[in-house]
Amino acid sequence: SIIKYDSITTKLKTETFFCPNLESHELYWDEKNDTYYLTTTNGDGAGAYVVLWVIKEGKIIEIETDIPF
Repeated sequence: SIIKYDSITTKLKTETFFCPNLESHELYWDEKNDTYYLTTTNGDGAGAYVVLWVIKEGKIIEIETDIPF
């Protein structure tokens, strides 16, 4: 999967995630640190989870997953 924002294109590696859903997402920009935070809600019902990608200069520097329910 690819995400485009401003003039930057970043490839998201979603192959290892269960039922990835990039349609349900939020993108936040931390202007002070020039860092983007992309969150997605994924899965299917009982298997639901969220993913946070931390993106700086077009590169993914961290990926966090959680089951917030």
